[in-house]
Formats: sequence, structure tokens, C-alpha cells
Amino acid sequence: MNKWINNNNISKVLALAVSILLWSMVHLNDVTPTPTAKIDSRIIDNVKVQAFGLDEKKYILSAMDTDQVQLEVKGKKSDLLSMYSEDYKVRLDLSKAKVGTSTLPLTVDVPSGIEVVNVQPSTVTVNIEKRDTSSFPVSIVTSGEPAAGYQRGSITMEPATVSVTLPESDLKRVDKIQGSVS
Repeated sequence: MNKWINNNNISKVLALAVSILLWSMVHLNDVTPTPTAKIDSRIIDNVKVQAFGLDEKKYILSAMDTDQVQLEVKGKKSDLLSMYSEDYKVRLDLSKAKVGTSTLPLTVDVPSGIEVVNVQPSTVTVNIEKRDTSSFPVSIVTSGEPAAGYQRGSITMEPATVSVTLPESDLKRVDKIQGSVS
């Protein structure tokens, strides 16, 4: 037995076996306990809807049935408490909307670690009109009489016409551009 212990090769094999045993104990039981965080939910009221993607040179968003939504989110309580309502973004993509009334879905961007449970309402009805421009002559209407020692002069307009850009439905209601001087 003494001969086996003094043998250099046996000592090396025994040291290798012990090192493999230690390595396997450390690495095969690699389940790190994770702290269990309490999942909580929160309701965020009055989150503004941000519209984007509309070609504002050609179209006007004339009506949107709601501009605020209510979000229900869930996540770790510490994450929910550290977020402000400005960290939640509700977006409305108008890039594919057509002229007239459309009902479009909303998309929600939330910080990492937060999950959206519910969006109320989840769609928005919008009305999109073509932008139109027309020129109108400008006129000035005077009222009253000049004070003693003064007389009314002639009125000249510069420019004599102005361009007005409005949605088509509003532009149809414009009859004239007029100013008044008392």
C-alpha cells in the first residue's frame, strides 16, 4: 500500500479524480437562486395618443374621437413605481390612412420589464381631409366717423389677395377675407 501512495502516477490520477469531482459539484449544480419579485399591475390614465405618419402637406387630421387612453400594465412592483406616465407611449400610425373616416389600431411602447395587459380604447376613429388652398381678395370695412379735424383717407390693400389653406370642408365655408377699422 505504501508503494501505491509513493507512486507519482497514482498521486496524479487521484488528484485528477478529485479535481473532476469538485468541478462537477460546482458547475453541474449551477442553479442560481433568483429572488422572486412580486408581479403587480397598475392602471395609467390619460396617456396621450401621438399621431404620426400623415403627409401634412397634402392632408389634415380634422377629427380624432379620443386623444387619451387608459393603459393597464404589469411588471415588477419596483419597475412600475419607478416609471412615470410619460414613459408610456401610445402611437397612432396615419401613414396608411385614407381620406375620410377610418378606424385605426393603437400601438403601445412601454419600458423594458413592463407588459401591456389592456389598452382602453385600443382603436381610434379619425377623419382625414385633403388640404386645399384658395386665394381671396381682401377688403376693409370702416365704421364710425373721424374725429373733428380729421377726414377719412383712401384705403389701399397690400397684398390685394391672400391665400388660405384649410381642409376642403372648411374652405367651402370661406366667402371673403375682411378686416374692420373703427
